[in-house]
Amino acid sequence: MRSAVLRQLARTPVTAAMRGQTGSKVSVALDAVDEADGYFSQYMPRMAEAAVIPILILAVVFAYHPNSGLIMLVTAPFIPIFMALAGLKTKNKSMEKYAQLAEFSGTFLDSLQGLVSLKLYGRTQRRQQEIERSSLGFRDATMDILRIAFTNSFMLELIVMLSIGVVALELALRLLVFHSLSFRSAFLILLLAPEYYSLLKNTGTAFHGGRTSMGAVRKVEELLAEAGNEGAESDQADKPATADASLIRMPPLIELREARFRYGPDSFELAIDSLTIEPGEHIAIVGRSGSGKTTLLHLIAGLLKPTRGEALANGHPLAQFDEASWFDRVSYITQHPYIFAGTFADNIAIGAGRDVSRAEVERATEAAGLAALASELKQGYDTFVGEGGRGLSGGEKQRLALARAFLNRPAVIPFDEPTAGLDLRTERVLQRSIAEL
Repeated sequence: MRSAVLRQLARTPVTAAMRGQTGSKVSVALDAVDEADGYFSQYMPRMAEAAVIPILILAVVFAYHPNSGLIMLVTAPFIPIFMALAGLKTKNKSMEKYAQLAEFSGTFLDSLQGLVSLKLYGRTQRRQQEIERSSLGFRDATMDILRIAFTNSFMLELIVMLSIGVVALELALRLLVFHSLSFRSAFLILLLAPEYYSLLKNTGTAFHGGRTSMGAVRKVEELLAEAGNEGAESDQADKPATADASLIRMPPLIELREARFRYGPDSFELAIDSLTIEPGEHIAIVGRSGSGKTTLLHLIAGLLKPTRGEALANGHPLAQFDEASWFDRVSYITQHPYIFAGTFADNIAIGAGRDVSRAEVERATEAAGLAALASELKQGYDTFVGEGGRGLSGGEKQRLALARAFLNRPAVIPFDEPTAGLDLRTERVLQRSIAEL
């Protein structure tokens, strides 16, 4: 299940990967999958056991003493009826529990990643209270499930005890008062009756655990279905061979026709009536903050699909392109490129999408104006860079992103304010590298 989740997340289209909290996805991939184990290791074997052994015991008891068999047959349904009622309640509570866990995980991971910003703005106390509130919500949902489990266990024990008592009373009357039953038969039935009810009780406990696990399984299935639906939508159209980005002329002619996009029903709508970008053309998109410049770049790069209208490359809708082959030819350089925890060289090599030699990495680094930095690092290209680029300045992160692009040699390069916040010297170095690229 975990492999399926990870494969599906990796195959998810970029538009879907940009949605949702990272923490909630991590929670499903780890905690929910672990919890689902109980369904397969406890619930299913117990159900298989309950379908065979109690019937065999009942058959033996009927053969020796039909009255005891009849009592056991009449009292047995109370156990599955009660556990079914408890199980339905548990399943709903389990879904609530995993929703709370996903929320808690998302809030916690967001807080860890943004801890420096929270400290700078003095918001750590408030965020701590939010985490506490989210944590308490998860605790309460878990305790609700345990409350049901304890009640269920008590009631099952009570039903089993009373049922065995009725069988024992009937056997005592037959054996001691009416003398209509042999000691050997009474003793055998008295040994089998607790086993019979114990199996049903254990099945009830496993059923409760199975319902809890089913809540986890549902969360995994929802994630797989959501990611699968996104993939299916991108594959709906029959893609002709020419829609493969590796088979068409690059750099492409990019067009937007009557393109409209909005993030939500009440949000600002970006409207592009007509836009044509010729192959090899350099275009600057200028506008006030919030006017939709980044959204327009996303549409051109294929990171977002227009809600109406078309985004075309060489006359083919971008939605028809094979995503992997299209992004092999696009390098999107954002304001804040993500730097992974790893070596300096590994972070640059990501841009190639293939295995590259150290010499290729060094050439790309030099072209991006980072060679001097690499030579100053204590371990050179093998120097460890912290998650999110800790240890690198803003300009160094931007040039590292450029070095990735030099390795990739893309046909389309959208830049989202790459020089914002940089000093004049760094900006000039970066502009020279951009011009060369």
